[in-house]
Amino acid sequence: MPKLTSFVARMAPLALPLLVVACKSEMDHKQAEGDVRKMLTDKNVSVTDVSCPEHMEGKVGAKHTCTVKDEMGTQATVTITVTGKSGDQYQVEFDLVGKFENLQKLGDFMETALSKKAGTAIDVKCPGKNFFVKKGVKFACDATAGGQSKKMHFQFSDDDGNIEDVAD
Repeated sequence: MPKLTSFVARMAPLALPLLVVACKSEMDHKQAEGDVRKMLTDKNVSVTDVSCPEHMEGKVGAKHTCTVKDEMGTQATVTITVTGKSGDQYQVEFDLVGKFENLQKLGDFMETALSKKAGTAIDVKCPGKNFFVKKGVKFACDATAGGQSKKMHFQFSDDDGNIEDVAD
């Protein structure tokens, strides 16, 4: 099967305030973790874990790297850049290092490609949430044609979201 081009989403930097903790020069890392989780959840990414450094300098221009995991266990990073401070709140930008995909949209794309190749309608159903794209990450979709169903296995062939069949 030819590699399939993906529908890739990149998060635009978002400015959100973060509360400070006792020390005026550090941001609250727990608040940062909550804000990263909310930002990704708002993008329909199924996040199971977020971890930011315990000590996060609040100086404008400071950058901090948080790690996140999705439901499939795939890890990605989010860079937080301090862009300003107003009173006791920090303004920051979040930048996801990498990409995420909606697997059902990939399923819809595969449905069209496979139906055309097979000359018959094939219904492909994949998990409907967004997941991080990493080379080698595998996922399964259900394909139905002519009343028969089969589980199809795919994996990302690169970090850009291209996919390939994985033999059963």
